[in-house]
Amino acid sequence: MFTINLVLIFLMLNAFFNNKC
Repeated sequence: MFTINLVLIFLMLNAFFNNKC
């Protein structure tokens, strides 16, 4: 479960930075 949470957080951060640029 913890690894899945890390992946979800990573994907959300990646989408956030992609939207920022």
